[in-house]
Amino acid sequence: MTMLTLLILAAQLHPPPPVQAQNWEKVFDVTTPGSWLAAIWAGNNGEWVAGGKNVIVDRINSAVRVTRIDGRAAMAISENRRGVFAVGTHGTIWNIAKAEVRLEHQTRPTSQDEGEIQTCSSRLSKVKTAASVV
Repeated sequence: MTMLTLLILAAQLHPPPPVQAQNWEKVFDVTTPGSWLAAIWAGNNGEWVAGGKNVIVDRINSAVRVTRIDGRAAMAISENRRGVFAVGTHGTIWNIAKAEVRLEHQTRPTSQDEGEIQTCSSRLSKVKTAASVV
C-alpha cells in the first residue's frame, strides 16, 4: 500500500471530533447609511472596541457604549500602557477610557476634508479585496 492509502484509511478509522457550535452574540449593528466599521480591538475579560466612519463602539464597562464621531472615521485601534486608543482621519486620536471616549488630538477640522474618509474607505476596500484573494 502506498503512504497516501494508509493516510486515507487512518483518517476513516479515526474521524475528527465533532465541531461544537459557537454561541455568537451580535453586539452592535451599524444602521446609519454610509457608515461602516474598519477596526476592532479585543482585550481581556470581554472588553472590546470597534471603530469606523462616524462611530466608535465599545464595551470597556459592562454595557455597550456608542460614541458618535460625525464627519470622522476611526481607522485603527490599539492598546499601550496608558490605555486603549483609536486613530483616525483628520489627525484624530481618541482615548477610550472607562469613564468616557475623549478626543485627545485633531489636526484638521472635520468640514475640511470629507475626501479623506472616502480615500481611506477606498484603501480599506482594496485591502479587504487583497486579503480575500490570499
